[in-house]
Amino acid sequence: ATPFQGLNMIASDGKTLAAHCLYGKTRGRSLCGQARPYFEMCYNVSLDGIMVASEPLDAKRAWKRLKNGEIKIWPMNSHSTSSQK
Repeated sequence: ATPFQGLNMIASDGKTLAAHCLYGKTRGRSLCGQARPYFEMCYNVSLDGIMVASEPLDAKRAWKRLKNGEIKIWPMNSHSTSSQK
């Protein structure tokens, strides 16, 4: 078996928030959202701020998937998004 499973990372320097999701092959499913792969993260950008989580925290917000290999970068002073893959 390959020792690599996954690396999910969230980092900030106070000016920028970055989130990265990376995982190998997985057969498992997310605990709450069974349609999502086990290691996949999600995020929500609203007027209240930016939230990144391992699972959607509620059904009221429009949570988006942070897909395998994806990096999202948000400036902290605005809620616009940019992404790199």
